[in-house]
This record gives sequence, C-alpha cells and structure tokens, in this order.
Amino acid sequence: MEDYFGRQVGDVADEVDDRSTHREAAVIFIVLKAKIRPEKRNEWLVGIKQYTADVRQEPGNVSFDYYENSESPNEFVIVEAFADSDAGSAHVATEHAQNFFPFMSRVISEKPKINYQELTGEAWSEMAEVSPE
Repeated sequence: MEDYFGRQVGDVADEVDDRSTHREAAVIFIVLKAKIRPEKRNEWLVGIKQYTADVRQEPGNVSFDYYENSESPNEFVIVEAFADSDAGSAHVATEHAQNFFPFMSRVISEKPKINYQELTGEAWSEMAEVSPE
C-alpha cells in the first residue's frame, strides 16, 4: 500500500506510543499557522495525518499535534517539540519532511506563519493555575 506521498507503507496507527513528553534539556518548540485552500482541504487532511504519524516516530520528537481553528475554517495550527537542535535538524532532513514541504506548498492559500523557539528545561510542564477538582 502507498501513502499519500507515494511511499510504500503498512497501516498507520491512529494512536501514538506513550512516550513521556517531559525532558530536561534545551528543546525546540515550533508553532506553525497555515491557511489551507478550501478545495484542497481533504487532500490536506490526508497528508497531515500521515505526516503526523511519521514525525511522531522520529527518535528526537517530543510531540507533534495539529488543530483546526474553530472560528476560521481551513486555518490549522501545528505544534511541534523536538528534544534539541540536533533532533530538529534531523527532522528537517527526513524523507517525509522533504516530501511534506512541497506538498504543503500545493495546498496552502498563503505563506505559513512560524514561531520557532529554543527553550531550556522541559518541553511540557504542569500548569500551576489549574488542577482537576
């Protein structure tokens, strides 16, 4: 079976393994905002689902998620975290990333916005202000 990018693959699991997202060290934290052309929405959804599964398998990936803006259809946010700058560089060099970038260019309606941060400490920590009752 071929995936959306034409690579041979098996079935893609909808679930991700239970890796810890707490890591001590410098991390790369990226937030992308992308507007997708309405007529390319279904193509985007297939592609981003496959890309998400691929990125989550990378050894240096801490987390990778995407969300649609509930008030602006076809506007998506991708939130990524990598263990360190080496993991971020390795990510960009992967075959799936190199295939995803031209794919993304074909489905976007404008140039995506990015917030790229190199942070020290944990990728994710508990929120101090809120706890379950």
